[in-house]
Amino acid sequence: LFNSTMYFVQSVSAYGCTSELISVNAILIVNPAPVITYNDPVCEGSIIQFYSNYSDSIVLYNWWGPNGFYSSASNPTISNATLADTGVYFMSYLNNGCYSDTATITVEIHSGPVADILNPTLISCEFDTLILNALDSSGYSYSWTLDNGITLVGNDAILLTTIRDDGWIVLTVADSFGCIGYDSAMVTIKPMPLFNFFVVPEIC
Repeated sequence: LFNSTMYFVQSVSAYGCTSELISVNAILIVNPAPVITYNDPVCEGSIIQFYSNYSDSIVLYNWWGPNGFYSSASNPTISNATLADTGVYFMSYLNNGCYSDTATITVEIHSGPVADILNPTLISCEFDTLILNALDSSGYSYSWTLDNGITLVGNDAILLTTIRDDGWIVLTVADSFGCIGYDSAMVTIKPMPLFNFFVVPEIC
C-alpha cells in the first residue's frame, strides 16, 4: 500500500534571507502481514505444505520456524515431517524495499496410531475359526486384509478359515486425523486330512 504526503521545505539564512519554497512528496510504503495456512492435519512422516495469500515473483519471502526451518519460497514444503517440526512458524516478505508485518501460524504434527497384532502366531485348521486381536485404542478404526482380498473390520475379528486364507494378513489402524499405522503377520492354515473310504463287499 502507498500513502503519499506532500511536504514543503524552506530555509532561512542567518541574515534573514528566505529561500524558495521546495515541495517534497514522501511516499510511505505499507506491506500488510500475509495470511498463511497449511495442510492441517499433518501426520508424522508426511508433507507439510504452507500457503500464503501473497504471491509475487519479484517479492522476497522469508519463512522460518522450529527445527531450523527456513525457506525463501512463496509456498514452501517440509517433507517427512517429524514431531520436532511441531511449533510456531513465521512468514514475512520484502516488497519495494520494505518488509511486511510478520504472520504466524502454529503447526501440529500427529504421531499417528500404533498398530499391534496381539497374537502374531496365527495358525488354524481349515474350516475352523481364527481369532484376530489388535491393541485397542478408543476412537481408532481397524481393518484386516488377507492376501486373497478378504477384509474384516474391528480390533477383534473372527475369520472362518479356508485353505485360501493361508498367507500374510495386514492390520490397518486409522485415527480421526487420517493418520495410519500398519502391522502384519503370517496366517498358516492346516488342511483337513483326506479320508479314503473302501466298500467291503458283502460275503455270504
